Amino acid sequence: MNILTSSLIVILMSGIIFMALPGVYAQVNLPWSHELQGEVAEDSTNVHPGFYEISQYAIGTVGIQIIFTESDGSGDPSKYDWNESKMRMAEANIKKGLEFWEDRYPFEVGKLEFLYRPSMIGETGVEASTRVTDGWFQHYDSRELVVDTLTDTGCGSVTDPGAEQYPNVLPRLKTYGDQFRIHVLSCANEVRDELGTDWATVIFVPYTADQVNGLAFGFTEGSFIQDSYMTTINGGGIIPAHEWAHMVGATDMIECDLRGPDDDACGEKAGYLYMEETDTIPMTNCILGSTGNNPGLSRICVSDGTKHQMGWVDENNNNIPDLVENAVTVNLSENQKKDGSSVVIEGAVMLEPVKCKWDEDDKTWQNEWYCKDTTINKIIQVTSIPTTEIKPTDGKFDSAFEEFTITLNTAELNNNEIEIKVKDEITSRIHSSTFVLDVDVSETTETAIPAWIKNNAGWWAEGQIDDNSFVQGIQFMIKENIISIPNLPESSSETADSVPTWIKNNAGWWAEGQIDDNSFVKGIEYLVKVGIIQVS
Repeated sequence: MNILTSSLIVILMSGIIFMALPGVYAQVNLPWSHELQGEVAEDSTNVHPGFYEISQYAIGTVGIQIIFTESDGSGDPSKYDWNESKMRMAEANIKKGLEFWEDRYPFEVGKLEFLYRPSMIGETGVEASTRVTDGWFQHYDSRELVVDTLTDTGCGSVTDPGAEQYPNVLPRLKTYGDQFRIHVLSCANEVRDELGTDWATVIFVPYTADQVNGLAFGFTEGSFIQDSYMTTINGGGIIPAHEWAHMVGATDMIECDLRGPDDDACGEKAGYLYMEETDTIPMTNCILGSTGNNPGLSRICVSDGTKHQMGWVDENNNNIPDLVENAVTVNLSENQKKDGSSVVIEGAVMLEPVKCKWDEDDKTWQNEWYCKDTTINKIIQVTSIPTTEIKPTDGKFDSAFEEFTITLNTAELNNNEIEIKVKDEITSRIHSSTFVLDVDVSETTETAIPAWIKNNAGWWAEGQIDDNSFVQGIQFMIKENIISIPNLPESSSETADSVPTWIKNNAGWWAEGQIDDNSFVKGIEYLVKVGIIQVS
């Protein structure tokens, strides 16, 4: 059985792995190369996957858009049209292949999960089952099919402003006539945004009654073509599972399996962590090896090399993928703003992504953009000891980089130390950082008023104690340090005639617990200021 597959994430843009005869594979390289020189790097705090980072590793949630393509007769005569039952069968086999990866996910956190946008039919001038040159469905034909289909469905745009993430990419793609890849990435980003997933994949499915060489391959990051016939072979699901592995960096191991470990194609490195593919010979029953004679998914293995290329690496054996075990960096600004007895400090916290190790000079790297360091993990909580008010600048802690403000009462600090505690979403770990703040604690000594004075304040407000007796009592207790009030104003040389009504009202409310100590103290400070209470 002839099986067309891909050697890596981007196939039509680089090379094609195909089975010319049962059990015989070869690689054909297309005439183009990428140039990364002079590329503008992004803001180092932007560590979330961007427009071009649509399928970096097999951790987290993946949005799926299936597009059933058929000819509208404008180019080739229309030979096959989809109907409901055929679409449901193809869709079921694609989902079967993707569920294979969900079931094989080895960790407790960061679960791999596929979410589906409603499938669509897209029309094109290309009849995929008959558009064959020299026995193959060619790259330029697939390009036409993809552009027609995306235009017809209205998914994505070649002028998507998100492509400006790297301004030099689109001009370079145009040089090779491959700007359609921006259109595909744009569609995939629409899917990701609509479903709220970490990644996305667009799957084009032409209807074919028989195998057509050239209609099962990943042609750019985040997208592959899978004809209807190839979804059904070997009980269904194997080829979709195989092709999706290329979306997240896994390379074919077929040549190595068939030709032995000394073949030049053996031991290729690829994937976000740039891991070696081969760890088991032969690979006949493994998903990235020769699967042509395998009876079904239940007997398919996944080699350690494939797992590693997909990002399934756990070097410290704690059942958490290394890619989401992010170190935390917390920075506090030296600029502080006084707000009464409080100090407001600005800060920022970031989950440090694991560095992308894929060598951009390696033949397995087939993109016109560089491998950005990313994490799908998020900060969900920032707290402190002592407890303070910490607010995210944008209103919510929900990304890998967050700016925030801390509002604290310096009287509550112990040796000016504050411990910032950060919780991430995927591992739920608490990451702690301790800072010594450069603030003047002496200016914010705590107010101390014995609780029994509330009784006196209540009696005064009710008229059981006259003004003079209450004022003299407060004056005596301040002088004897029974009441401690920081930063009292100097007493006026002129004495006011009487105690204002609002101060007596405050005293009554304070006695009843309706206002706090600070509000009551404001009344005492006023009495000192106007000379009714004399403090010397």
